[in-house]
Amino acid sequence: MDLTLVIACMYVFLETKEEYEPRLYFCLRNIKTKFFQPLFALSIQRNANFVGEGTIPGILFTLDWYPGAIYEPAHQTTVFGEVFELKNADLFPELDAYEGVTGNDTDEYEKIKVPVRCNEKVYHCWFYQYRWDVPSDKILTSGKF
Repeated sequence: MDLTLVIACMYVFLETKEEYEPRLYFCLRNIKTKFFQPLFALSIQRNANFVGEGTIPGILFTLDWYPGAIYEPAHQTTVFGEVFELKNADLFPELDAYEGVTGNDTDEYEKIKVPVRCNEKVYHCWFYQYRWDVPSDKILTSGKF
C-alpha cells in the first residue's frame, strides 16, 4: 500500500472520529453538590462516566444559584469543572433542554466544543458557554463555583 494512501486514510479516520467522538461533556458544577438539580444529576450519574476534574481558560461568574462561563483561549484565569463521558450521545438533547439551548439567538447558552485539560491530557468536550453580557461584579476569580 502506498504511504500517501495510508496517511490519507489515517487523516480521514481522525477527521471522522473527531466529528463523532464528542460524547464528552465539561460541566462547571459538581453533580454531587446541592446546587445541581437532583433529578438531572441522577441522570448524569446513571448515563455518564466521570473522567476527571478539568480546566479551561476563561471567565467564570455567578448568575444567581448557577454559574456561567466564557471560554477565552488567551485568558489568564482558569475555569474549573468536571469531564464526563456520556454512555450515549442521546443524552445531549436532555442537556440542551436543561441549559435552555434551542438554537435561537435569544438562548442564554450555546453549546460549543472546547479543549479541556484533564488527567494530564487534552480532551475536546462539549461545553455550554454563556452568551449574554458578562456581569463584571459577579466574576469568580477563583475559577471555581
